[in-house]
Amino acid sequence: MGTIEYCNPFVPVEWLAAHGLQPRWLRLPRSCLAREIGSDQGQGRAAPLSGFDLPVNGRRGVCPLAAAVTDVVSAAPADGAVVLTTCCDQMRYAASLLENQLCRPVFVMNVPSTWQTDAARSLYLAELQRLSRFLVARGGTPPATERLAGVMLQFDRARAELREVRCGLSA
Repeated sequence: MGTIEYCNPFVPVEWLAAHGLQPRWLRLPRSCLAREIGSDQGQGRAAPLSGFDLPVNGRRGVCPLAAAVTDVVSAAPADGAVVLTTCCDQMRYAASLLENQLCRPVFVMNVPSTWQTDAARSLYLAELQRLSRFLVARGGTPPATERLAGVMLQFDRARAELREVRCGLSA
């Protein structure tokens, strides 16, 4: 089973799983984000901006989240693909960097900024169809309606179980 990494809640995890692939949320270490924020504020050592192949870590002008995502994906085994979103220009930059430097399949999902319009819903549907083609090219299978519904119910049950026990969980 192929692995698809993602780090944005707008990526429909059920859609990834329904294609028979293993979704994996990118865990961004707190230390990585703190280091990026410190360097962005001039508290850390910033790497020079010249050279496209320099690590993003510690480079000024790159948002801490995009830098952390790039670092985590770069360090992970290249056994799957990555799905990022167009929620910010920096993530587009991170996607380009990852795809060009690591030769790793990266899908950049366009997420509409609103959901109330027919145009936004049409765009999101088109992006789901485009994502489906990408997932099939990575070894997934197009989900039947019944399979998608089953996966969605499975994820809903898991979320409900978490909500029931959340009072007993630490932060």
